[in-house]
Amino acid sequence: MDQNKVPVRGDIHVIIVGDPGLGKSQLLQAAATVSPRGIYVCGNATTNAGLTVAVVKDTMTSDYAFEADLDVGVTAAIVGLTRATKTTPCSEARFVQTSKGLFRSLYTFGDSYVDPGNNDFITTPFRSNFPPYGRDFPGKVSTGRFSNGLLFPDLLAYYVGVGKYTRPYLDPRLDLKESPTAISFASATSGYDPDTSLSLNSLVFVLNLSPAQTVNAIQLFDQMENFKQYKERLVKTIGTKKAKRKIEKALFYVNAGSDDFAFTYFQDGKDQENRRTPQQYEQVLLYFVRQFLQRLLDQGARKIAVNGLPPLGCIPVGITLLPATPRNTQAVTRSQRKCLDYVNVISSDFNSMLQEELDDLQSEHPEIKIAYIYFEEPLLDVIQNPDDYG
Repeated sequence: MDQNKVPVRGDIHVIIVGDPGLGKSQLLQAAATVSPRGIYVCGNATTNAGLTVAVVKDTMTSDYAFEADLDVGVTAAIVGLTRATKTTPCSEARFVQTSKGLFRSLYTFGDSYVDPGNNDFITTPFRSNFPPYGRDFPGKVSTGRFSNGLLFPDLLAYYVGVGKYTRPYLDPRLDLKESPTAISFASATSGYDPDTSLSLNSLVFVLNLSPAQTVNAIQLFDQMENFKQYKERLVKTIGTKKAKRKIEKALFYVNAGSDDFAFTYFQDGKDQENRRTPQQYEQVLLYFVRQFLQRLLDQGARKIAVNGLPPLGCIPVGITLLPATPRNTQAVTRSQRKCLDYVNVISSDFNSMLQEELDDLQSEHPEIKIAYIYFEEPLLDVIQNPDDYG
């Protein structure tokens, strides 16, 4: 705010306009050269409207907005944008590879961390299409995301330029003729382990649900079946060659495993003596992970990103249902609520084993790219030191 309480833009954007031959491109080149974070980009039609932005209609809110191209959202940097001319061909410009070149589509599989609303279209009590969910989403819409706003795949899709939001595959409004580029097959309360849905039904009373409410979720191998249906629809819409190319250029993002531990392994925290050891269940889960990723490869995936587990000892359902220590039989009281260290150790151990499994799969398939997304420690730091993040 200035002294008159008028909002002032925090980041300065400058556009240089003038007749040909006045040295605009040379000035941009010089500015990009002296800037510690400067880039100079040349091109003609990287968006529908030209080099910088296009006006697009939001499919969820029906609002119109500008869609930026290249890395024009970079902060504290100079980005020089120019177009090719006879006197300034692009061969003289310093090209940069933008994030749009990384992949052209995004397909998401997993649980509530990445479900944008698929559970709205199945019979399950686990939905989030009501307030306060969505209170910070554009338009304050409760879309079915288990979040106050956007999910990580939404942000990923937006910042790499493949879409503004991820779309739930089960939404009947999803029209492949509109060429949606960010689609999620995820379902809240799902997991790698096919027994996870059965474990949920055994927790009906623990979760204070009506006995008549059957707990359903689309397990990951069922999500794979939905993806196969999607492929068939895609082939019918754009043809076999284009569909194959679209899938090969896509990123497949997988975020699951939390519900397998929370509902299948730990369940309600009781019957501790008769349960498998954490190491035994980790091996079982890694088998299912390997099987699922192999099926993704069989379906044409060439770029895969797999999320590790969060610190499971800090999620509310774990703190509520599990004992404070493995040898205890009582859940923590309200005044004692804090992260369970012994559960976080299990998360950390599994993540280490998961990384080794992904490395092994990568070595068997050098022609593909498999990435591990590590967010256990960063998330734990946010939980334990919230004041450091505002």
